[in-house]
Amino acid sequence: MTLKSEIESRIKRDSAIGFFLLAAYFYVGWNYINFQTSNLNAVLDRLVYTAQWQILEVGLLIVMILTVGMTRGSDLTKVGDPTKPMPASHVINVHCRVLQNTVEQFVIRAPSELILSTYLDAGCMKIIPLLVILFVVGRVVYWIGYVKDPFKRALGFTLTQIPTIFIVFYCLYSLLTV
Repeated sequence: MTLKSEIESRIKRDSAIGFFLLAAYFYVGWNYINFQTSNLNAVLDRLVYTAQWQILEVGLLIVMILTVGMTRGSDLTKVGDPTKPMPASHVINVHCRVLQNTVEQFVIRAPSELILSTYLDAGCMKIIPLLVILFVVGRVVYWIGYVKDPFKRALGFTLTQIPTIFIVFYCLYSLLTV
């Protein structure tokens, strides 16, 4: 087996594990975790509830930004010129790439969650905290995987990207069928 085929096999395996974990997470979360959402009958209430949960996603971004800053400050000899396309240090480069990818994911995810909340009724709103928590966990898994080896980020990517795709498609479907 070549190195390329080993890497492709690992990525496929990690992605498949991600799909399994997604199914298990949503099954357990939906059936056994009680989020009080019965009073969220107005659209504005659902939007506020979603925005309040999204502070966890914003908090993750702040942690990532601080990590990049602290990593740069820890060894100024490895920082390089920050105006150049790539930082000099591999560690800084990895943290910057994870932060950039997370911001890109967040720019799609956050408004999609807000739009989703306008289509859900109060009983279905418990999906919002499940999605937000999964986003944070998936991004942390992505970050850890990327730090270890860039080819080990597939699990975290699957845990965040697949739910985002489902959210967007559900919102598009709802838009076109309402």
